[in-house]
Amino acid sequence: FGVVLMVGGSLPGETKTIAIAIYDQAQAFNDSAAAGMSALLLTLSFVAVLLVSRLGRSVLRR
Repeated sequence: FGVVLMVGGSLPGETKTIAIAIYDQAQAFNDSAAAGMSALLLTLSFVAVLLVSRLGRSVLRR
């Protein structure tokens, strides 16, 4: 997470990673928003892993 803060940065009004947005919401005690964004990030992660897995299998078959 520290690398995200250092490299990804968070320029107000310009850039913000979802990890930093979750952190900001948690710091503001907005637990429902932080949980919702965390669930979204988890879902996107599972979809990405599934896609890479299926694409990898199709490439290996060729």
